[in-house]
Amino acid sequence: MKTPDFFVKKDGKTKFVDPRPDLSNPKESRLFGMLLAKAWEKSPELAVLLHGFRCQGTILAADNIKLQPVISLSAGWPSAEDYNKEKKRLMPFLETIKSLFKELRGCLDG
Repeated sequence: MKTPDFFVKKDGKTKFVDPRPDLSNPKESRLFGMLLAKAWEKSPELAVLLHGFRCQGTILAADNIKLQPVISLSAGWPSAEDYNKEKKRLMPFLETIKSLFKELRGCLDG
């Protein structure tokens, strides 16, 4: 399967191109990139879905690695209700997402 356009090759390495660098900081952006790369390996469909969540305005809360919506009419989700409605699309991937979050926690701890 073709590598998605949210990753680019640079200096022989694959790098994450964050569509929303305005949402957070470089550390969180790298972490979200790691999430997408790991998700792509397990389920390209999930990776594309998570990328859409990022585009809309979702960050990774680094303290416990979980998805967190940015609620803002100008920079994120219009409301928590809108986010929760869309979040249901992630439910078929719940076990995979939990596994990915565990892997990311391991990267942070070790």
